[in-house]
Amino acid sequence: MSEEFLTKDFHEIFRLGSDALIKEKKYLKAIKLFSLCLNKDPKNSFVWSQIGCAYLENREMKMALECFNTSIFLEPSNLETYLKLAYLFFEMGKIQESISTFEKCLEIDPVNISALRNLAYIKLQLNFKNIENLNFFEKYRDKTSTLSLDHKKIPFEELKKEHLNIKKKKRIFIINEDGYGDDIMFARYLILLKEKGFEVSLSTKKNLMNLLRSSPSLKDININFHFPRDVFLNHDYKTHLMSLPYIFSEKISDIPKPLEINFTQLKEDLSPDLKNKINSIVEPKVGVSWSGNKSHRRDKVRSISINKFCEIFERYKNNHFFVIQKDLTDDEIITLSKYKNVIDCSRYLEDFSQTALIVSKMNKVITVDTSLVHLAGTIGIKTNLLLPKVSDWRWGFSGNKTEWYQSVYISRQNDIDDWDPVFEDLYKSLS
Repeated sequence: MSEEFLTKDFHEIFRLGSDALIKEKKYLKAIKLFSLCLNKDPKNSFVWSQIGCAYLENREMKMALECFNTSIFLEPSNLETYLKLAYLFFEMGKIQESISTFEKCLEIDPVNISALRNLAYIKLQLNFKNIENLNFFEKYRDKTSTLSLDHKKIPFEELKKEHLNIKKKKRIFIINEDGYGDDIMFARYLILLKEKGFEVSLSTKKNLMNLLRSSPSLKDININFHFPRDVFLNHDYKTHLMSLPYIFSEKISDIPKPLEINFTQLKEDLSPDLKNKINSIVEPKVGVSWSGNKSHRRDKVRSISINKFCEIFERYKNNHFFVIQKDLTDDEIITLSKYKNVIDCSRYLEDFSQTALIVSKMNKVITVDTSLVHLAGTIGIKTNLLLPKVSDWRWGFSGNKTEWYQSVYISRQNDIDDWDPVFEDLYKSLS
């Protein structure tokens, strides 16, 4: 790059573009600013790669592909651009192209953790039961706990498959996962540890604790969000909750059944006003959620505009719809207030035990990929799960059923970002 080009104006344009792309999510502005950079230096591989990211985030896949290919043409060994290209192929549903491109990344850098980790998730999505895939996933997956527990600093031996056969008394500390749905989904594997003679302690989020403690399946398991030091140090082994499928991969071939929930054991009850409202409704009751955690990396892909759900509220006025999601925007609250058959439950969702009670009163649940599908599936409520063309690994790449939850029916996009056929499929189930 010429010294003339390295001006204050260029740095300002590039800084603003980067901020717009990464922090402010103003992708169109980012594209415009990066385009100005390319007008000055059309052979800048890095800027071509960055504008490709902006197009990708703005869901302009063909333009993103053209930009990444241009970047690679200008700099054939550009690892970062190959990583972005592989991710683009994944988002486009071109899974084999994504795999091949991640493998190309590993030719450039054989120990690149981003390529290895993404390949691990793709392999798991292709076949969760495959032992080699589970081994690969366990080796390279991101192990993050919402309780900020650094497993490397926990002073216990890492649980290995051979430890399952030890006959003496064994005490194990289970580190929770990043998502609420992960903890609900994988807690079923704790039962297998009990059957192998382990004394089990599970760290979890405070607002999940009561729900998990209510399960007869987890009786005698110490479930808490904080452990006194003397209790914490009284363990022999440690592992992450999502590592248990790998640990048991040579012992079982089927996915265990979801947890049982004993609602009489829940410490919290529904608030009187909501209980009266639910009990007074004789028409079908449907729980709904159109978006999840807005900070999730793929929130834009997996969430749906409230306007699509308004079509359901209008079309099925004989149903009552209970909104089971938190952090509604002011605009969403105003929109919901227009419908007499919609009940906003967001202020009752502080603890998952109360959320579970609400879900248990529903005839059906309609949701995108959030913790609600795991809760409804665990309870056994008929659930329509609405998925983008390329979903999270646990739902696979095809099919309308899942081994994780027998009561869940999956509707998937045929084309990226096109929810219309998904809702047509949904309407059939509501008619």
